[in-house]
Amino acid sequence: RIQGPTLPGATATINRGTTTFNVVEFYNADDVTFDSLTLTGGVHAIWAGSAGGAERFTLTNSTITGNSSWGINWSGGNEAARFVGNTFANNDWGIVTGALRSVIEDNLFVFNSSGGIWIRSGGGTRADWLTVRNNRVLDSIGTGISVEGGALVIANEVTGHTSWGISVTTSAAEVRDNEVYGNRSGIQVGPALIAGNRVYANTDAGLDNYNAGVMEGNIIYANAVGIRNGDGAVIRNNVIYNNTAAGIIVGGIADAGDGLFNNTIVQATGDAVQLAGSARNVVLRNNILGAASGYAINVGSANQVGFQSDFNLFWLTGTGRVGFWENRAFATRLDWSLELGHDQESVEADPQ
Repeated sequence: RIQGPTLPGATATINRGTTTFNVVEFYNADDVTFDSLTLTGGVHAIWAGSAGGAERFTLTNSTITGNSSWGINWSGGNEAARFVGNTFANNDWGIVTGALRSVIEDNLFVFNSSGGIWIRSGGGTRADWLTVRNNRVLDSIGTGISVEGGALVIANEVTGHTSWGISVTTSAAEVRDNEVYGNRSGIQVGPALIAGNRVYANTDAGLDNYNAGVMEGNIIYANAVGIRNGDGAVIRNNVIYNNTAAGIIVGGIADAGDGLFNNTIVQATGDAVQLAGSARNVVLRNNILGAASGYAINVGSANQVGFQSDFNLFWLTGTGRVGFWENRAFATRLDWSLELGHDQESVEADPQ
């Protein structure tokens, strides 16, 4: 154990003073703890290579700052590390790791240029996933949290990033109960579960799906677009409102079982649901679709193949209309249903 001072105002700093070498390197060293240290001035503050042999490392209450590359470069093969209660500032990335069963918890990441946390790899089985929990990840010119390997990302605050707040490119991940706001886009959704997040005030999309994700139980508001769905996905039980351009834009081909189910989507401006791009086989069931100046459902002329919509509630106020189809506006559900056959079991009412 290497222990720094714990008295208020006292510090213990290790400054490597060169961008050629790392501050600390690990080789076959198990069960080491660093506490209350400041590590600065190297390529990486802490490095453990892929050859492994550094199991169960713990870093607590420390400051990792001013390193030219990643603050922590902790490769897979050095399993069950714990990074708890630290500050990562002014590095390239704060932590980069794929070490199985590791925990990144209660840290502050701020002003790291490329991003805060990068899970480069990780376990395919749930028992081996990394946990990224209750961190504050702030203000980078890249991505706040990037997930490429098995991980549970839960209860983090992620804001101020010029790319995505959270990016997920693996199916072996869950992103739950995070607060993601004030980024270019909130969450880039790969083939993973995105659930229970509050996503708001991002300048582009709240959720930006590119590969068959599942998005459920999220609260999404005050973005340019609530959800941009570029591929088939399951979108269910979300509350989506007051996004400036559209609630959901569907632009990809849906597979069997994909669709929009049991969502509440209310738009003061723009459309609640818009089909564009290569959207095909889109299914809408049991949604509340509110429009005050646009359309509840806007279907592009190239997006009608396989379209199904029924058992929805349309809430129209102001100049809002039910649908747009074949370059024609349909003001009421009755017109929409009688002429096109859509939403025959749906209703038009105030949900309150």
